[in-house]
Amino acid sequence: MYIDSLNQMVNKLKEQRAIRSVEIENAFRKVQRHRLLETFYLPGDLQQIAHNPHNPNPEHLDLIYSGNSLVTRTSDGKPSSSTSEPMLIAYMLELLALTPGLKVLEIGAGTGYNAALIAELVGDQTLVVSVDVQEDVIVQTQRLLADAGYPDINLVLRDGFYGVQEEAPYERIVATVGCKDISPYWVDQLSPSGFMLLPLTHGGWTPL
Repeated sequence: MYIDSLNQMVNKLKEQRAIRSVEIENAFRKVQRHRLLETFYLPGDLQQIAHNPHNPNPEHLDLIYSGNSLVTRTSDGKPSSSTSEPMLIAYMLELLALTPGLKVLEIGAGTGYNAALIAELVGDQTLVVSVDVQEDVIVQTQRLLADAGYPDINLVLRDGFYGVQEEAPYERIVATVGCKDISPYWVDQLSPSGFMLLPLTHGGWTPL
């Protein structure tokens, strides 16, 4: 039931040149975004949608695979966690130049969708470490990832500023949230041959 919506999204990402490599196309076609959501909010009005990942409403699938970012949690009426716009995810994955065997630290777990895509690209779930400061995000994401076939992605409850030293070094460090600065902990945990991809706040924007 979901496959048509998923393929339409992937085809659109290819047309937009967000997806340029076969490897990333294959990852997007394999990871089911709807399996990693339970509740989300309509873009713009924060009307909560109750979603069943095992028996999804066709209208919900259209929203999930529409290409929009989806807020999944709010705090004091403001978004506190989300799953990013697939076009941005694809663009960042292309920039990361992931290959099998690379170890990756993700700052900001979200729904686990990006971590699952990364796991497909590096070929080993245990090479993906994702850190988030919100306990309820970690608990839900761990459960949904396991249920979707990604039980071995390492989710860590921690302030992402400190990274995850015990799993270092990393060939790639990627932040899925806007950063005011580069954490010195990330620098220390990065492999000499690796690099970081960060949306750094600058002039009111967050360029990569």
